[in-house]
Amino acid sequence: MRSKDTGASVATAFMAEPTTAINMLYNAAYGKLEAGESRKAAVGKALGAFLSSVALNSALKSLVNLLANQSACCCETKQLIMQSNYDGAMRDAATNANITAQIQSVKDMIAQDKIEALRDRIGTLELNQAVAGVVKYPTATTYTSGGNPFCGCGCNF
Repeated sequence: MRSKDTGASVATAFMAEPTTAINMLYNAAYGKLEAGESRKAAVGKALGAFLSSVALNSALKSLVNLLANQSACCCETKQLIMQSNYDGAMRDAATNANITAQIQSVKDMIAQDKIEALRDRIGTLELNQAVAGVVKYPTATTYTSGGNPFCGCGCNF
């Protein structure tokens, strides 16, 4: 359904089709005039409608471009935030891996120390076991108090 309002019909006509705008200007300048309207008033009315529709078109175009740019900016901002989150997660993962490796090396050193301590203890116990029950007799004395029963010579010196 078409609007009876001249301003609305002119604005929508100018927005819809450029040839319609040219036809309206031509009809205003050379076509039939409405009752009681001068040619100068008709051309002025058509030209005013044309200029207002051009201004309206450019304003709408600017608004659409602004919204498109804002949408693109929003997407870029989201991408930057996601990249920053990814970089932070990778940095945290690397830090955690480094800490885990350092803790593991400390655990390995502690385990190696325990192994060496146990190996030394086993060696000492094996030596004690090997010499257990063996009597060690003194072979010399520092002073004489009589004969040394372990020398076997029966001498008292």
